[in-house]
Amino acid sequence: MSKINRRPLRHNHTTLGILALLAIALTGCSGDKASQDQQPVGTRAEASSCQAVVTDHALAGFYQWADRIEAGEEPTVDDLSRLASQPAWDRWCRSFEPNVVPASHLGRTVFIALRGREELPFKLRDKSYRLDTVSAYEINLELRPQIEQFITDFAAAELACDVHRELQGWVPAELMPDTLYVDFVSSVPEIRFYEDHFMIDGGMALAAGKRQIVRSMSSVLYRQRMTVDGLAPDKAVGHGKVAQCMRLVYNEAIPAHIEELTELAFDPRHGLLAHAAAIPEDLANQAILTLGSMNKMLARLKDMPAPSEEQWQDVYRLFVGAQSWQPTGWFMAEVITNQLGEQGLRNATRSIPDFMAAYQEACSMQPARPTAEPGTLEWYFQSAPKLSPEVATWMDGILREAFPQE
Repeated sequence: MSKINRRPLRHNHTTLGILALLAIALTGCSGDKASQDQQPVGTRAEASSCQAVVTDHALAGFYQWADRIEAGEEPTVDDLSRLASQPAWDRWCRSFEPNVVPASHLGRTVFIALRGREELPFKLRDKSYRLDTVSAYEINLELRPQIEQFITDFAAAELACDVHRELQGWVPAELMPDTLYVDFVSSVPEIRFYEDHFMIDGGMALAAGKRQIVRSMSSVLYRQRMTVDGLAPDKAVGHGKVAQCMRLVYNEAIPAHIEELTELAFDPRHGLLAHAAAIPEDLANQAILTLGSMNKMLARLKDMPAPSEEQWQDVYRLFVGAQSWQPTGWFMAEVITNQLGEQGLRNATRSIPDFMAAYQEACSMQPARPTAEPGTLEWYFQSAPKLSPEVATWMDGILREAFPQE
């Protein structure tokens, strides 16, 4: 049963400027307790096995200050900083731990969005501010009526419960939250998860649409529940760097698949997200280059008597230089799915070694030469580079050593 708890919102549409393009950020933050600071009102008549609580407290506080300013009130930065004391805002600020957002920083950013930098006290005008955050706040004002309607429809359709359906077979039932708490906030375009609460920027939710926002929420929750922890690759020793690199690739693979990374598209009314879309062929090409180069590098390193730490570090540089963790993980997951099916990919998530083995198996099932039209996504999938048998066997050994199965 999905419920919405909201304060009455006026629809005074405030039109402000919209600035530059921003790539979407999906952030899973850890938390070990669910805050019960909102008591929902109003319920749907239909019964449901899913419990969801949807709130817009943070957005409401932001919009109410916009209304007060429009009516002639002139709040100070300190007045707007008090937003941070409200439960939903407080949770959002703390979700960045250990770098908690200070109340004063929140107040200044909201002040600039609502009143303008030129109205700041003189001593604060030359300080650095995140313009993307200011722009996102302005977009939330620009699209206020549509965002409020989206939230109402989201709650009424019990869309939060679709997260359970999206993650069935991916996340064990015992790891799923009993109740899904969804707070719509005003922030940069992102989804955060903290203390069992989703925190979703209202403008991003509207721009993503109902189906896509559910997939993105599911991806974030998967990361929070199923990510394999480990060392940063550059902190590991010897071939441990390789194992940790593959851990990061593995951690990116299923979230990208669940979210349907290459299908992401946003409403053009959102000035920051309008053009934020992946080009599948580019991601596939990047993954192919990374995997092929890694195979050659490991074929050389594994047979050296005593590779130096600097030489092992080259494997990490291969990934970090192109930021290819996500493209490589997504590509490997799609190659597995194309050949082994969705269930084959689910089976492959049992462990990092299983994931690598499934990729090798899928590559073995590809045609000897690509049959698809060159340059198409299918052509890239059929061109997936298989690790050499020697490298694959060596890789399986170091992965099972680093990540032993229980």
